[in-house]
Amino acid sequence: MTSQHSTGAPPRRVLSRLRRRDGIALPLTIFAVAIVTLMLSTVMVRVRTDLALAVSSSDVTEGLIIAQNGLRTYLASATERPADGDSIRINVQGGYAMVVARLVQRPTDTLDNWRFVIRSTGYVIKPDEGSDPRAIRTVAQFADWQHAAIYTAAALTAINGVDFGDEPQIVVDGYDNCSIEKKVAGLRAPAGSETPDSTNGAPPTKIQGSWSDVAAETRVDWPAIVSGAFEADYETAIFNDTTYSSYYLEGNVYLENVSGNGLLIVTGELDTEGSYFFWDGIVLVGGMFDPDADSSVIRGMLVSGLNKTLGQSVEPNEFYESGDKVYLSYGSCDIDQTVDAVGGFVPMENTWMDNWATN
Repeated sequence: MTSQHSTGAPPRRVLSRLRRRDGIALPLTIFAVAIVTLMLSTVMVRVRTDLALAVSSSDVTEGLIIAQNGLRTYLASATERPADGDSIRINVQGGYAMVVARLVQRPTDTLDNWRFVIRSTGYVIKPDEGSDPRAIRTVAQFADWQHAAIYTAAALTAINGVDFGDEPQIVVDGYDNCSIEKKVAGLRAPAGSETPDSTNGAPPTKIQGSWSDVAAETRVDWPAIVSGAFEADYETAIFNDTTYSSYYLEGNVYLENVSGNGLLIVTGELDTEGSYFFWDGIVLVGGMFDPDADSSVIRGMLVSGLNKTLGQSVEPNEFYESGDKVYLSYGSCDIDQTVDAVGGFVPMENTWMDNWATN
């Protein structure tokens, strides 16, 4: 009789256990593949999400740029005070901006500045993706409408008076060099001032009253100007400009061989030097006017001695040198072009806002 194990075959129980172990491999493989697939899917979703967020962030940033460009364009291009609710579409690169001006403060004095809030909404447009905006962003800025007006009392209004010396070569002309129908006084000064030999106008001179009377007649709010209420185009001497810009120069100023136009504001004394000084427009001087250039010509109007309204002492204008030629002429067209150029919006400091409500 032979043994069951003599053939060398494994026992049936062993074979059964081996078959059960072979059957576990496939589920484990499927599970591992599923885990790897899930991890890869998560990574792909995350990449797509990050990409979408990056594109969205870029669009929002572009919307901010478009809104800001529209706001700046509106503030810079307005030539007349807008009505409440004035709106305009401004096309810029990458889309367009819808700009709306809302009146927030209307003063009782119509000559004072009106306050607006300017809202600009930027729309990002991708032409190859249709007309619907990819992103929208709104910004806003409070701004005052700078009123542009000036009263002309004379070609030369000297709040500080004038001293013409012995042999001045000066002509003060109140007849309008832009229109034969208009004329003002050639010289307006307080009592005690001298009168040049060559003065034209209607009347040629008006020398009467106190310096405060003359200052009040100019209607120039000098304290407000020097305290920053008026925002000039330039605060340095950039001349030979034909756009009737405005210049604000602090302290005593010496201008040599200058030709320009527009509004020239000098907070101290104004001395002209060199061969010439030619100016078309409006000249406002806080101190005295001392024309030492060989030829000094102002066509428009000149007001000097405005610092007296600040309580300062100002010497009279000096026209001493016999070799210097001075010609001060009233010119309504030069004044009008200067006034037109300085009117407009002046943004208020620290009032720019992002994501302003659109309704």
